[in-house]
Amino acid sequence: MACWGALTRAVALAEQGHLPDRSVGRWRAEAAAIDRYLVERCWSQSRKAWRMHADGQELDCTTLLAVRIGYRGEPDPDLTHTIAALRAELGRGPLLYRFSGTQGREGCFVACSFWLVEALVAAGRVDEGARLLDELVALGNDVGLYTEEMTPDSHEFRGNMPQGLSHLGLINAALSVASARR
Repeated sequence: MACWGALTRAVALAEQGHLPDRSVGRWRAEAAAIDRYLVERCWSQSRKAWRMHADGQELDCTTLLAVRIGYRGEPDPDLTHTIAALRAELGRGPLLYRFSGTQGREGCFVACSFWLVEALVAAGRVDEGARLLDELVALGNDVGLYTEEMTPDSHEFRGNMPQGLSHLGLINAALSVASARR
């Protein structure tokens, strides 16, 4: 998905005159090929979700970042299904494990929960996203900082502290909610 995003952005930059346009045709063709690959090999019809990798069954919360790059447009029914599948398998209250198989071995990855807020907003579920954001804000420490991971039950901080990715996720989630409410 990130490769698709890079190529579509390169096309847009070339069309705006910010990059030479001699490769635009190739970039478009490659972006289309990547899209076909993603649809054919990375979408799980049985799980109704975007998979971690081609032909596997594992889930990965980084697929929530598809909304940030505009993959599949908004609102996208596949996004709605992916949100449900991720929450069912990886969700623990307001938190999410990063990918399949990390439950019990790692804490929940805080940034993923903020990515979920953005995905909910992109799916048109702004109020639900705002409620989740409120829950997550309440999990910050006494000065509003976040760690890399939290235990799902006690919300004990684990990993790097403070974690820039968690805070960037918070900022993007808050901007997403605020922008949708304008």
